[in-house]
Amino acid sequence: SAMALWMWATAAAILLAAFFWWKVPAFLVNYYRVCKALKPMPGWPPHWLWGHLHLLRPDEDTLKRVTAWNQENQTKVTRGWLGPIHPLVAVNHYESVRAVIKEPKHRDTYRFLMPWLGDGLLTVSEGPKWYRNRHLLTPAFHFEILKNYVSIYNSCVRVLLDKWSDSARRNEPVKLFDTLSLMSLDIIMQCAFSYKSDCQNVKKRHPYIKAVYELIEHMATRFFNPLYHIDWLYALTPAGRKMKAACKIVHEHSERVIQERRKSLGLGGGSVGGEGTATLESVAKQKKCLDFLDILLTATDEEGKGLTDLEIRNEADTFMFEGHDTTT
Repeated sequence: SAMALWMWATAAAILLAAFFWWKVPAFLVNYYRVCKALKPMPGWPPHWLWGHLHLLRPDEDTLKRVTAWNQENQTKVTRGWLGPIHPLVAVNHYESVRAVIKEPKHRDTYRFLMPWLGDGLLTVSEGPKWYRNRHLLTPAFHFEILKNYVSIYNSCVRVLLDKWSDSARRNEPVKLFDTLSLMSLDIIMQCAFSYKSDCQNVKKRHPYIKAVYELIEHMATRFFNPLYHIDWLYALTPAGRKMKAACKIVHEHSERVIQERRKSLGLGGGSVGGEGTATLESVAKQKKCLDFLDILLTATDEEGKGLTDLEIRNEADTFMFEGHDTTT
């Protein structure tokens, strides 16, 4: 009836007003604090609406421009604005970097990576889960395990040098970032999954590798578009749908590799927790070189519980991203 419709509309209006009454003042107070904190920092004068969006792009020219400005002004930090309300602080001195690294990261720092990486060590910055998973992953960084990867590093570097030599003989320019990126991806896939993709030589990329590159590109594009910071709005865009499709390809590949390795190690599904008999020591006797996935699958805590398949996938995807993109 008309009366019921009017009551529902009134209730919705009251709830909406209450939401804005609660949210808007908190936002304005936080915005004032951020502006006050950023004011002493050096940076280009921002446009009142665009901020520095018209100057910043996810490309090499922006990096050169920012680097030149920092060197000219001898700055340790640089402030910027992505539109009128999204602040950006770039650190470019070891003292500033040290201060950032020492402090726990807020969850929102890696919010754009969450659909891909989930709750891994990178995106979960503190708390019981972080400490537990960090403890379980510690064996992966033991010197005795890392030294076995040296032969993989050397073979992948030789492939890179051969490519550079071929380009030199043909008097062709070399895109350093692209070739180094493929080399680091080749290394991390072999060290983490014992997976030889030959990605440095194959012209037609594997769907998984193609999806990884697409995800990294989508992250950069989304960061520089304030409208894409709104999750539900980004999900409706073509870019958001493409990112979702790329995430699906990466996750399905990781899950398939995890299940195949579980079977080869004689482990049950879900988590180690008593369903399988393999331990890190027993696997080490079977294999000449342990990889990151072996350690994830056999790791157990004080209660004998291991990581679930989802936790393993999250950590594997995290190390794929950090070991490939960040290292490059």
